[in-house]
Amino acid sequence: MVEGRQDGNGAAGAVSGRRTRRKAPSPNSILDKRALRKALDDRGIEVSARHLEAFYQCLHRQNYPDLPTFLENYHRHEAKDVSKMPRVGPLKNNVSQKKNRNKLQLPKVLLNFLADEDNGFETVTSRVAHQKTSGDKSTTKLAVQLHDGQLVESVIMRYNNHNGSRASLCVSSQCGCAMGCTFCATGTMGLRGNLTSGEILE
Repeated sequence: MVEGRQDGNGAAGAVSGRRTRRKAPSPNSILDKRALRKALDDRGIEVSARHLEAFYQCLHRQNYPDLPTFLENYHRHEAKDVSKMPRVGPLKNNVSQKKNRNKLQLPKVLLNFLADEDNGFETVTSRVAHQKTSGDKSTTKLAVQLHDGQLVESVIMRYNNHNGSRASLCVSSQCGCAMGCTFCATGTMGLRGNLTSGEILE
């Protein structure tokens, strides 16, 4: 059995001396909630968990654009006045009369942080380097290049039957592998390090 150890940040330690420590992403992924919370705390910016969750919901509804585009869209939605839009039905409560399309208004301190070009965050820090889809279109393999040049693999598996269709996504949580299997290309790499939560979500 191969054993490893963890440092204070929860990252796996060296395994058989074959692992090199990965540097933290710079800029970091905005999807790394723990890193974002720490950055806000370091600047003395107080944002409730409710507002932080609302930010991620807004980011998701916008399909994860870069931060300047996100802010532009957010402010445009805030400016929308439903009183000038045709009514589909009667307004039933005060919530229906809000003059913006955002679920919850984000605090100005958070918006200012996101607008700061030196906040140390980007929406996406990785890219799809290669992809290959099977002949029957049921499986797509993605080689994802991380910020430090490391490559990890993700696989999309699609299923169709009489009950409908669904898809599963297999993602990586580490670069390389500590098992050292000689028949496996990934195993011969050794364990290069763990992915951050933001990198996994990307």
